[in-house]
Amino acid sequence: MPVGLTASVSTSCQPSGTLRVRLTSVASSSVNPAALYITVTDTATSAIVGQDSYNGSSHTFTFTLPDGEYLIQGVDQDENPVSRTATLACAGGSPGTGGCNLAVSNVVPVAPTTATGTGSVRLTTATGASLVFISVLLAGTNQVLGSLNGAPGAHEIFSLAPNDYELVVVDSAGCEQRSLFTLPAYQAPAAVFGCTDRNATNFNGNATADNGTCVYTPVERVPVFGVPLLQTLRFVVEQADNGCDTFEHADNTLFCQQRRPGLQMRPRYRQKVQLCDAVRVQVLTNYTAVEATVRRQADGVTLRTIALSRALQLEGQAPPVAVELFDNGDGYTRLQGAAGQLPSALRQASRVVLETGVAAGSYRRRDSGIDPDTGDAYYVCTRPWPGGGSQEGTASWQLTGPGFDVWEADIDLTGLPEGDYEVRLRATDTDASFPPAVAISEPLWLAAEHRNTVVLEYGNRDNGYGMVFTTGMQPRLRVDGVFFRRAAPGGTLQVHRNSDDSPVVLASTARRLTLLETYQLPDWLHEKLFLLCRLDTLFVNGKRYSAGEAAYEVTANETYALSNGKVALEQVGWLGAGNGADAGELAQDDNLLELRGGGFLRLRGR
Repeated sequence: MPVGLTASVSTSCQPSGTLRVRLTSVASSSVNPAALYITVTDTATSAIVGQDSYNGSSHTFTFTLPDGEYLIQGVDQDENPVSRTATLACAGGSPGTGGCNLAVSNVVPVAPTTATGTGSVRLTTATGASLVFISVLLAGTNQVLGSLNGAPGAHEIFSLAPNDYELVVVDSAGCEQRSLFTLPAYQAPAAVFGCTDRNATNFNGNATADNGTCVYTPVERVPVFGVPLLQTLRFVVEQADNGCDTFEHADNTLFCQQRRPGLQMRPRYRQKVQLCDAVRVQVLTNYTAVEATVRRQADGVTLRTIALSRALQLEGQAPPVAVELFDNGDGYTRLQGAAGQLPSALRQASRVVLETGVAAGSYRRRDSGIDPDTGDAYYVCTRPWPGGGSQEGTASWQLTGPGFDVWEADIDLTGLPEGDYEVRLRATDTDASFPPAVAISEPLWLAAEHRNTVVLEYGNRDNGYGMVFTTGMQPRLRVDGVFFRRAAPGGTLQVHRNSDDSPVVLASTARRLTLLETYQLPDWLHEKLFLLCRLDTLFVNGKRYSAGEAAYEVTANETYALSNGKVALEQVGWLGAGNGADAGELAQDDNLLELRGGGFLRLRGR
């Protein structure tokens, strides 16, 4: 920008003769305080009719004067001068007779309605002439930024950015009026704080900013209580929820209490457990407490009581996590983990509860994801950013899981005398409307040693068949059976015959198949063995096996309550990976076609 002093002059006759002068000083390296001085002289009499000063670099001076011609002289703190002349002709008359009746009124700057938008200026003109010519100049310059022509009346010129302007109006008779105006910048409307979520019970339709006060109707809780089939012990729930109805069927009746057509006695089976066996139970429930009791089957006396702990929370309000709060750049609050990444469940939550100072409250999600630049997980909520630097706090959220939490515990059987026992699970809740839920196990025979039994340990990479394996659950099951008889070996073999009919092994694999044979087991154990042979991980007597595509088969028996089963298992990692394609060097005089490394075929030996 050029260094010096500039001046823009405008005149107005409403309500009387007015002279406005805007002085602007631009100094490159002045050491003097910014100051402006102005003098107005009547050119007809050489009399000074106005003087003023201002401590600053830009100011508009206003003088009320009679009709006449005036010399305007200005100077700044560095004695940079500027001079202009102006004529006031506000007396009555008509064009051509020495007078002008052009009047400009109701000049109203209209600010932009958005932060990135433009504004306008409105005005009204009145004159005896037929046309008016309106121009909007950037103040202190001759740069025209808007114009229009038309009959006298109401006008509006659009697409003006916030700045200082000079309005120039000339009618077709040659009369001119000038005035200065300032178009203000966009002013955001004052925020109306309240609950902005339509799903809340206290939604405020007039609110423009969320203040975290939304209140929601609690979700009705429905009792959930289940014990997965694939754990060590089998449990049944013998009563309906109301404690009165009977609903006997195979899944909620103990095997030892089932009646069979043609059998005079109930089938008897006791699951074998050695004192050294680890017995862990898992319960899927939304109750607030679960305990297990070990009872002597003969008289029902409780010998041990074990409280289950919540191994995985999938419902309710998640425990608070430490977060850092930042300005997201759009006026809203951004959350990032204060120690590590944000939990994935938080990033998926529709609402977050902040517990930090004045920001405490419940806010909805606007955005979430992974920052591509930093790799950090983030969560943007509807809380307006209050300004200032980052803040620390905690955040929790409503979990939306399958309707239950996962509870687990190890059943300690050490020190108990050998004999028959049962395990009873009981879930209770702080909500009185939830009746206690009870499950009871099949009888178990505890002994220091059970001969002719096989121990299976199993697990899965993810959850399956009703069991939550992602807690690290790996049950241990002992069944009556043998595991030593080998089936016919399996494998693959690829052989090439040379021209003299001699065989050359190209590739071979081998599989050792061992039979797991069970006997005198109830149907519920056969069902469990069928499922666990389909899991990702299976250990039999401490070694890794896989059923592959083989299925556990049960010997049909319609009259006897207990029956046998079997499955062929492949030992994982036996003899390494086989020799595969490692068939050694072939004779050079053989007629074998071989694809060379360079991508061409070579006929060997010819």
